[in-house]
Amino acid sequence: MIIPKRVRKNATIYVAQVAGKPHDSPLKKGIEVLQEAGFEVRYNSDLQAEGYLAGSDEARAKDLIDAIKDESIDAIIFGRGGYGSMRILERIPDNLLVNHPKWLVGYSDITAIHLWAQTQNVASIHGTLVESLANNPQNLDSLLSLFGGAKSAFEVRVFSQGTKDGIAKGKLIGGNLSLLTALLGTRWFPNLDNKILFIEEVDEKLYRLDRMIHSLILDGRAAKLQGVVFGDFTKCGSSASKKVAKKLSKFFLPLQIPIAYGLPIGHNKRNDSIMLGASYELNTNKKTLIQI
Repeated sequence: MIIPKRVRKNATIYVAQVAGKPHDSPLKKGIEVLQEAGFEVRYNSDLQAEGYLAGSDEARAKDLIDAIKDESIDAIIFGRGGYGSMRILERIPDNLLVNHPKWLVGYSDITAIHLWAQTQNVASIHGTLVESLANNPQNLDSLLSLFGGAKSAFEVRVFSQGTKDGIAKGKLIGGNLSLLTALLGTRWFPNLDNKILFIEEVDEKLYRLDRMIHSLILDGRAAKLQGVVFGDFTKCGSSASKKVAKKLSKFFLPLQIPIAYGLPIGHNKRNDSIMLGASYELNTNKKTLIQI
């Protein structure tokens, strides 16, 4: 696994637009949060939005490619999610990130970009979007910690019945469940063998979540998972995130692997950063998920 270099507070951050059309006010406020933290921030204001997208597929792909190649840019934090990231995957050179490794940061629709990074064996960060910093600037703290070289450590929760207690070790992979299943069967969906799967979701009904989980299982991709950990399931039906995770965890029980929930990661106000592609230990006895 290639780990991009550390990012210092006086570094240059690029705000890339690969998905939805940006909302001007929160984007501006998010950029100000980064500037107040000591970063130089660059952003392509010339992108011409097309409907619900920040720009044409060609323009959005070029925005990312140019930023990755630019040696004066230290890290890339995506402006917003929404939809559109998977539309540019075919336009991005396969070895681009291997040749120019740098941190890519985002969540939600940016899961498509994270999966692309995983196919190149380059670590990335599931973390805040720039627009999200407008209302939740505290989420920058955990990102700065990872930028500085710290390792992630989380307390998790464990269901009292049904799941297997124990220790799972493997590379952490995953993100937004909708994007994971949308890329099943493509060359951008990475191998899940011996991995710990992390999933989160927002605004989906339980039957749709059921269908997405079963897509992974019926496809056979989940057969050799070492563990599963659930983040937030925000506004998913009328049930609380814990209840949703408990229902979904039942589908993984035949695998006889450690399963946990309660990671403060996803679409809630608190959205901690976590490194994808790095090795972790999930310990359901100690109720911890620790980068190793």
